[in-house]
Amino acid sequence: MKKFWKFILTIIIAVAAYGYEAYDFGSEAHEAISLLQGQLEVKLLDVGHGDAILLRNQAVAILVDTGDYKNSDILVRRLKTLGVRKLDALIITHHHLDHLGGVIKILNNFDVKNFYDNGIVNPQSEISKDVEKLILNGILSRQILSAGQKLEFADNINLKFLAPTSKNGFPEKDLN
Repeated sequence: MKKFWKFILTIIIAVAAYGYEAYDFGSEAHEAISLLQGQLEVKLLDVGHGDAILLRNQAVAILVDTGDYKNSDILVRRLKTLGVRKLDALIITHHHLDHLGGVIKILNNFDVKNFYDNGIVNPQSEISKDVEKLILNGILSRQILSAGQKLEFADNINLKFLAPTSKNGFPEKDLN
């Protein structure tokens, strides 16, 4: 649990360092912007209840979580308005609906090159079970993340994961 909060703190620090935008979904006035070479954009997307964080630069777009399914159409529209056409990575921190709820809409609307999660299915979530079926049927390729793992993307975007420490040490009843 402490490592999860360290991950959240890392995101908050990144936001403080690079700036962020809270989006008013009542307005479509925002347009896609041109990012400068070496510029990292971190957007905390308002998805109602839940989380969705877009990390991107000129070469890479990464979405961390998708918020609740109730606002998944809004999330898709917002990403398209921002000019996102593909996702180099879709990272789901855990399989609670407020983090995983919009995953099916994202998969149906964007070319997702890499899908990452902690490998733990939430038996109480139909969406989590649907994602697992996509993986088992070979439609979606999953890479399971664990503490200490690093992902490297173009233009020096490097992510290091602080949790989970292990599947056995991360009980399903405490998915957060």
